[in-house]
Amino acid sequence: MIEVNLSPVQVRQDYTKVGPINLSLINPVYFSVAIIAMYMVEGLIDGYFNDDIKTLETEYRTQSNELKKLRDELREYDNVKKQVQELNEKSKELQSKIGIIKKIVDKRQNPFYVLKYIAEKTPDEIWINELEVSDENVRIVGYSKSFFGISKFQEELRQSIHFNGSVQYNKPQTLKSEYKGIRVEAFELSTTVSNWYGE
Repeated sequence: MIEVNLSPVQVRQDYTKVGPINLSLINPVYFSVAIIAMYMVEGLIDGYFNDDIKTLETEYRTQSNELKKLRDELREYDNVKKQVQELNEKSKELQSKIGIIKKIVDKRQNPFYVLKYIAEKTPDEIWINELEVSDENVRIVGYSKSFFGISKFQEELRQSIHFNGSVQYNKPQTLKSEYKGIRVEAFELSTTVSNWYGE
């Protein structure tokens, strides 16, 4: 007869093993030294680099402040840039206006010297009823005691630096051949101004 023991085997529990680590293989002296060294080294490393960390933090704060100032200045430059653009646009407008004024000045016609010349060169036997200056065209209508006076006046106008050298004579049909009981010759002279200014 065979006897079988069916009671569970009581396995002795091994406290020297924690998971895959066998604590019986660890030397407690070395382990204690390692723990102490780890904490001491960490403290020493913190103490050694603490000054460098503070320096770097101070430098970081300084550079952050400088960066903030530079950004603020850059924003101010944006405003200046806008102002410069506005000034450039205004400058272009002013240049355009100056160009228009120059054109007007270049085209200005001051008849003073022309009229002065006509007054000085009008012969004594001639009197002028009508004097018209339109753009560069001059038209003189009047009377003379003789044809000689008309031709003399015509020659004076032809030789002037103010006119282009061409003086046309016409006899106006609207004017009478008598003025206050005196026999006169009516005339109309036309010419073109080439120089509005004096010599």
